[in-house]
Amino acid sequence: MARLSSRVCSLLKEKSISQLRRRKIYTFVDFLREEPEKLVKICDLSYSEIMIIRRNVILHYSAFPKNCLNAYRGLLSHYALIPFGVPSLDNMIDGGLLTGTLTEIYGSPSSGKTKLCYDITAHVVLQLKQQVMYVDAKGGFSGKSLRCRLESYDFPLELVEEAQKNVTVISVKCINELLSLLYHLRSSLNQEITEGVCTRLIIIDSLPSIFYQFIGETSNKGLGFMNSLATILKCIAVENRVAILLINLPSKGSEYVDTTDPVLQSSRKPFTSSSLLKPALGNYWFHVPNLRLFVRKIHASRELEVIVTKSSSVLIGKTCRFCAD
Repeated sequence: MARLSSRVCSLLKEKSISQLRRRKIYTFVDFLREEPEKLVKICDLSYSEIMIIRRNVILHYSAFPKNCLNAYRGLLSHYALIPFGVPSLDNMIDGGLLTGTLTEIYGSPSSGKTKLCYDITAHVVLQLKQQVMYVDAKGGFSGKSLRCRLESYDFPLELVEEAQKNVTVISVKCINELLSLLYHLRSSLNQEITEGVCTRLIIIDSLPSIFYQFIGETSNKGLGFMNSLATILKCIAVENRVAILLINLPSKGSEYVDTTDPVLQSSRKPFTSSSLLKPALGNYWFHVPNLRLFVRKIHASRELEVIVTKSSSVLIGKTCRFCAD
C-alpha cells in the first residue's frame, strides 16, 4: 500500500503525517486500521475531518465491484475480432484475432507464414476498411504480392488502390529501431481517426532476424531487449485496441516429423505436439503470445495446415487445412 501523503487529501498535512509516523503509522493501510477516535488525538484533527480523509483514501485506492453484464458490454465495445479472411482458419480460432492480444505464427521457411500475413492484410483493408501497419524486419516485404492478393477479391481497381493506401510499411534493421518505433506508436497510434478508419492490425515480420545477433552472447542483453519488446507490445495492443501478429521461425536443432507424409503416417503414432518444431527465441518468449499457430505445407499438395500450439481459449492441437493459392 502507498505511504502516507498529502496528495490524497489536502486535510492530511505534513505535520499530521509526521505525528502518525511517530506512532508507527506509515501507510494508508495502517491509517485505515486505526480507530478514528485514536487518529483524532494523534493528528489533532476533528472527527469529521478524519472521516473525510478515510473516505478519500478508500475512493482513491479501493477496487469496486462491477456488474457482469456491464463488464461484458464494455468488452464488446472496446474489442473486436480481426478475421484472416480464410474461412476454415477463422472458424478454428473462433472468428479471428482478438484486439488487445498478441498472436504468433511460426513455421519453417517457405511454409506460408508471409502468405497468411498478406491474407489478413488484404481482408482488413478491403473488407473491414481499416488500416494495417506492416513492420518489415527481414527486408522481404513484396508490394507486388500484396497487390495480387488484393486484386484476387475482384473489387474495382479504384477500391483496390484506395485499400492499398491503408497499408503502412516500415522497415527496421535492428532491435533498437524496432523499440524506438514501438515506443513512438504507443503515444501516437490512432491519434487522428478519420471517418472511423484507424489502425487495427500491426504485423512484425519477423522477430528472429533482429534477435539472432544476440545468440551465443554470455550477457543477458538479448533477454533484456526481449523483455522490453514483450512489455511495449502488450501495452500497445491493450491501450490502442489493436491486434498484433508476430512472425517467428522454428528453433535451431528442434526435431520435426512430417506427419503429412503418407509413408511416415503408416509407421508413426498419431499426431502429438512433440512432432512439431519448437518456436525460436527461447523459453522466455515461449509464454509471451496469447495465441500461437504453427503453419506448414502438406506433403505433396498445395494445401497449408495450421495447428494451434498455445491458446487460453482455443483447444490446443486443433487443426485446419486450406488451399495455399
